[in-house]
Order: sequence, then structure tokens, then C-alpha cells
Amino acid sequence: ANWSSSFASRGTPGETNGVKGDAPTVVINECSYDPNEFGTIHDYNGDGVPDEAADEFVELYNVTDNPIDLSGWTLDDDNPANGNTFTFPEGAEIAARSYVVVFGGGSPTGLGIPTFTGLPRLGNAGDQVRLNDGTREVDSIGFEDAAMGTLNNLTISANGGSLARILDGDPEFESRPFDQVTAGLSNNLDGGPTETPTWTETPTDTPTATPTPTNTATHTPTASPTVTPTPNLAIWRLH
Repeated sequence: ANWSSSFASRGTPGETNGVKGDAPTVVINECSYDPNEFGTIHDYNGDGVPDEAADEFVELYNVTDNPIDLSGWTLDDDNPANGNTFTFPEGAEIAARSYVVVFGGGSPTGLGIPTFTGLPRLGNAGDQVRLNDGTREVDSIGFEDAAMGTLNNLTISANGGSLARILDGDPEFESRPFDQVTAGLSNNLDGGPTETPTWTETPTDTPTATPTPTNTATHTPTASPTVTPTPNLAIWRLH
């Protein structure tokens, strides 16, 4: 028998086994679990009524070029046995390369994408969010005190702001302040088009050899001896 680790961190007892490493079709792209920043609650759902519970949100992003039916998919926190589960209604769909956002409550306004309410209340000191398509755990994140045991174990925190993939669908998350929260919009803060990130190995620079100078022999001229003339005594005369 061939065995491999389960795709879902809690396993899949009684369910179809996913395969660890399957490319996700939809990812948890951004999450605000605590919109309260030192007493100021940010109105992320845009309904004009700032509320700690209602303005929590999870944004999903479709990384494929095709729409995906979300009917029956679920979002739950770290203890779904308590009934803390949001189920997408029949007909819910996420467009290709686009988003849906699930808020804690309120009346989401002005996002221009499908929005839902009923997200389980997330713990400010740590929690987990899991996306399940009915057969497997598609994506999950854990943060702060509950960071471990998910597909994305985030030791960073984002009180008042959000945890967001650096680019839409990117494997890496970062903590963002409230003025960079982009519920229902691209996480690309540069304003450019959203692209699926690719990783290109950075070549190691090959050092250019510096030629070693060749020693050139220096010729020291040999001094020519000075010849002292010998007097010719034959022509000398005594007076």
C-alpha cells in the first residue's frame, strides 16, 4: 500500500482523501480577524456601521481562468463541531481571477463582487480558518496562538488590519495596516494587473577572473668598466 500525509491537517475520516500538494483552485487571499485598532473599529464591509464582529472578513480568490461553483463549500474556524461554519448557498459562484468576501455580518456595500455574511467569529488572540469544498480541505490559515496545523501557519499578527497574500494567490502572507486592507480588491498594492506568481531561480553570478599580471624581467644594465689608458713610455724623454 502507498501512504502519504493527508492534505487536511485534521485528516479526512469518513471522507475522500485529498492529495497533499494538489494545486488549490480557490485560496484564502485575505483575512481581517480583528478590525478594532486601539479602540477604532474599521468599517470594512462599508455599511457605515463599524462593528467588531460584523467587519471581520475572509476574502477568497479564484486562481484559475474559469468560474467555480461554490455551492455547498464551507468556511469554518478551528472548531466546526461547535457549529461555527458558514456554508455557501446554492448558486454561489466565484468568477475567474476574481473574489468573494464573507463578512461577519452587517450589510456589505459597494464592493462590486459577491459578498456574504455569517462568517464564524474569529478569535483575536489566535484562530484558524478552513475552506472545504465538500470533499477536501482546499485551503486553511492559522494565526497567532493557533498558527500551527494548517496549510498556512502564520506567526504574524494583524490587529486592526489584515493578513493578506502579498499578491493574489501568492504563497506568502504579510501583515497589512488598515489603510492597505483590500477586501474584494487586488492585493497588488502597486496597482498593476494581478498575475499568478512564478518563481524563477536566480542565477548565481559567476565571478569574473581577474588576470594575474605576468612578471616581466627587468634588465639592469651592466656597467661597462672604465679603461684607464696605459702611458706609452716609449715616447717619453728625459730632459
